[in-house]
Amino acid sequence: MTLSSVLARPCACHHAIPSKGEPMEQCSSASINALDTNRRRRRSPGDSDPMVSVIVPTCNRPETLAASLESILKQTFQDFEILVINDGECEVEVIVNRYNDRGRMTYIKHGRNRGLAAARNSGLRLARGKYIAYLDDDDRFYPHHLETLVKALEQGQAPVAYTDAHRVLYHNNGDRDVAIGRDVPYSHEFDPRLMLVHNYIPVLCVMHARSCLDETGLFDESLSSHEDWDLWIRMSRRFPFLHIPTVTAEFAWKTDGSTMTSRMQSEYCANVKLIHRRYRHWVDGDQQILQAQEAFVRNLERDRSTSEVMCSIIMPVLGQDHLLRQCLHGLSQTLGTIPCEVIVVGNQSTDTIATLDGLNGNVRVIREEAHLGIAQAYNQGAKSARGRYLVFLHPDVIPQAGWLEPLLAELETHEEVGVVGNKLLNANGRIRHAGLVIAREECAPYRLYADAPADADYVNHRRERWAVTGACMAVRKSVFDRLRGFDEGYRDGFEDVDFCIRVWELGYRVVYQPQSVVTHLENQMVGRKDHDAEHLARFRQTWKDRLIEDEDLAYWEDGSVVVRDIVDGQPHRETRAFASDQERQCWAEVVAVQRHRLLDRLRTMRELFSDPSSWPTIPEILSWGAELCCKVGFTKEARQFWEHALTIEEKAEMRLRLATVALRQGDMQEAQRYLESVIEHDPDNGDAQVVQGIVAMQQHAYGDAQASFRRARACGVTDRRVDMGEGLAALGLGKSDEAWEAFTRVLQHNPDDHEAVHGLLRAGTAMEAWEPLRERLMTFLARNPSRCDVRFALAGVSMRAGRFAEAHSEYLKLKALQPDFEGLADLEAALARVQTEAASPMASVAR
Repeated sequence: MTLSSVLARPCACHHAIPSKGEPMEQCSSASINALDTNRRRRRSPGDSDPMVSVIVPTCNRPETLAASLESILKQTFQDFEILVINDGECEVEVIVNRYNDRGRMTYIKHGRNRGLAAARNSGLRLARGKYIAYLDDDDRFYPHHLETLVKALEQGQAPVAYTDAHRVLYHNNGDRDVAIGRDVPYSHEFDPRLMLVHNYIPVLCVMHARSCLDETGLFDESLSSHEDWDLWIRMSRRFPFLHIPTVTAEFAWKTDGSTMTSRMQSEYCANVKLIHRRYRHWVDGDQQILQAQEAFVRNLERDRSTSEVMCSIIMPVLGQDHLLRQCLHGLSQTLGTIPCEVIVVGNQSTDTIATLDGLNGNVRVIREEAHLGIAQAYNQGAKSARGRYLVFLHPDVIPQAGWLEPLLAELETHEEVGVVGNKLLNANGRIRHAGLVIAREECAPYRLYADAPADADYVNHRRERWAVTGACMAVRKSVFDRLRGFDEGYRDGFEDVDFCIRVWELGYRVVYQPQSVVTHLENQMVGRKDHDAEHLARFRQTWKDRLIEDEDLAYWEDGSVVVRDIVDGQPHRETRAFASDQERQCWAEVVAVQRHRLLDRLRTMRELFSDPSSWPTIPEILSWGAELCCKVGFTKEARQFWEHALTIEEKAEMRLRLATVALRQGDMQEAQRYLESVIEHDPDNGDAQVVQGIVAMQQHAYGDAQASFRRARACGVTDRRVDMGEGLAALGLGKSDEAWEAFTRVLQHNPDDHEAVHGLLRAGTAMEAWEPLRERLMTFLARNPSRCDVRFALAGVSMRAGRFAEAHSEYLKLKALQPDFEGLADLEAALARVQTEAASPMASVAR
């Protein structure tokens, strides 16, 4: 990290809850005593000094001290001594004696607690090694730690060297601490100027020549914190440091706040300011350093104000009081010391008023007069949230012990992750949710491994998923704000999948973290599924070609394949293990395509479509590959895949798709050839009639197009394609009333259909039906308020309808939404002319 990066992103390495590896000792201006060499341990002339002295202060943590000492004794480099300084009340001499079989340990006991600086100094005054290393009593060296540092120092490049360390996050599951994640938060090249801004070297990573202390002095015992940063600053003014970018140790950080640094964060800003003031003379007026210090402190103060609430748990209340009380009770039993707030968003229904009035503590209630859908309720809660992480939770969820820590740890340790979901169980203890995938054929999301055993291996691995359920979802607030929350066009359903896809598009990942577990009571929320059909249509319409079907990728990783069949006249989906390695390898191409598509690697994807014969000889899979080619613009490859599929099985649907692709390429002759072959064998094929109508539209043969769409309807095809086709053909024929009726039918099925609204606009304008058109546009905008083109049209239609105040209001909204919208200046001029004419005396006389 450089000074410029601190200015740009001051908290890149410092989260609101700092890590154990970053010292937090409070600074003062007390003088530093020089090393008292007379108090070092006397030894016989024949004794040989060890190469390294490891200083281990301990304070009331006997349960972790043993592991720390073991990690030193297991070093590949064995020429060392260990000095254990007990600065606490717990007796640990028995532990020291247990590991001191070779007589390399010295035990020192303070009569009272004197702090880390004094403890380390007590060890330093007795140290005999050429080099000094440090290890706290809850941290560990990896076996090559001492060897790596000694080799580097012996080369003589610098008298101080440091490596990198893992930060290991732990949460307590009731009877023991469990590691839930790890990262490397500090790995920076030495920069003495940056050292004046903040500490970027954890104490356990450092080894220095003992002789350095003769010039710098020991740790300042008047400091209750930051004593190591203070010493590094003094060393950095006299000696070069050598950074070895290798992870050789690990330090512990507990998510429950019991780690020293996470517990003391209230002092953090003041301590940093003290250090800055203490060494201001070494800054010497350097404006870049001063600005970096100010930016660093400013961000710490901001984070401190929000870090008091690490996360905000947001719950919608949908009128079921017993679910709310049950969930809140579960939260009270499982949140522990995690700094969080609970935000309940509820309506004024009779059965919840008493419960909402009775809430207190760190629970806030946002009341709404009307019933809100889940998306809107979540958004309302997020607006007032103070946490840097948002946890969205349905009231029919029962939290289990330790459910929250893994979600937060995932976001703390993986900057690329924007959303985390968890393992949801049914009331019977089996899997309800292990991530969501998109079905290859249905183009719809579904829950992965539903009803599988909760202890199955394939549901107990951290995975990246296309989406996770909003029943229990953790999100970075910064990501949530950038996306402006959930799409409120989804009332109760699909808002979570839509949000996750937008998170992917923003460049973040979505992760399933099974270490977090909750129980989800199925079908307890009344009306939750009432709008599923409408929402699925909206979802497909919204994402169309951008939707990524990833189910094969998910199952292939676990050695399974999706099998579809018709059972009792209904589509049926199940998974089975691959019959052979050859079958698994055959599916590898399909899986690779889904993986590269998920990561937006189109160039690599194209290579995988070069040979359709290398894919599974299953027409449905080849057709899916062809459809995907169409989505990403590989039309040549799409035609090859469908042609290959036709050699395996003759299907009219594939010939129709070939006709459509040829149509897109402008090859009318080829499109007609495929269509004729289908219609010749099946004159009543309604889908073929639809494509025939599209071909006629391309040739501006609107009468033929209208006839084809009507034949398609007579053949039983009544979907959007027919209504849109009839509407566009009617516009071409000048039959605006028929076009209006056709586009209205589309909007009745999907009120968010943007293309149908534009068709309606053309038809309504031709008929000068300003009032009906205005009402339609207002209805659409109520559901899709960010559609600036429709808002612009509404302003114009309102003017035509004589509603100038409404037109002006829409103009102001449009200007606020998109100031550079094309045509905005013309609209402003038109409104000004109307206002001028209205104010003219001659205009009133004329009227």
